[in-house]
Amino acid sequence: MSSNHSNRPWRLSIIGALLLWLCWSTGTADAQSRDVEELKKANQRSESAANILTAILNVPDKGIPKELIERAEAIAVFPHVVKAKFVLQQWTIGYGLISRRSPRGWSLPAYYRFTGGGIELNIAGGESADIVLLFMNDETVNLFQKGRLELKGDLKAVSGPVGEVTTDRKEEIAKSNIISYLRSKGELRGISIKSDLLNGFILNPDNNINKAIYGVKGRDILAGRPMAVQSTPESVDTFTQFLNKVLPDRRR
Repeated sequence: MSSNHSNRPWRLSIIGALLLWLCWSTGTADAQSRDVEELKKANQRSESAANILTAILNVPDKGIPKELIERAEAIAVFPHVVKAKFVLQQWTIGYGLISRRSPRGWSLPAYYRFTGGGIELNIAGGESADIVLLFMNDETVNLFQKGRLELKGDLKAVSGPVGEVTTDRKEEIAKSNIISYLRSKGELRGISIKSDLLNGFILNPDNNINKAIYGVKGRDILAGRPMAVQSTPESVDTFTQFLNKVLPDRRR
């Protein structure tokens, strides 16, 4: 009997260690599974964004004016944006990415999501559209360092011209912080995004993806801070590779 009692603490410690290992391995497996799922989302969004811009730039007379897209300090693309009803109000919901110019070329994509009530999204239930945002100066892009970007006060997104910037809009466009477009059923048009108490527009970092891939938050990516990854999966880099190919950095 005394021998059994003397062995009990040892047995309990073994059982405890096994339970801890089981919890750790289960948690690790769950984390790896979540990372794989986030990587899958990132791949899809990066490839979709590149395809959307390719389609837009292939028809210059019906696309974003070259002078605007070449001036942009950052470009955001949100594929397959949809409408959803919350309480009594229609909101637009989108998931996409943002890439910023740097002395080394375009940054890796930072993943973001938005909600907005002030977007004129004329699509039927079950349909979707694509939204493209051009950020025209560093001051606007730097606002992401607060963690999120909210349109309010003097910060607004104006409807982008298609094909060319006409004389009557040159002054307005030149002063704009953000120029916005919507692409539906293959057709591009400019959209204005309003923001007030009932129609807010907020861009939030999708940090589940950013941390899973890069180990940092969205604002760190846009600020050019070092990342923990040794290499980036090729499919995640699709959007950046496309931008560097068709829009080489003008400051090089």
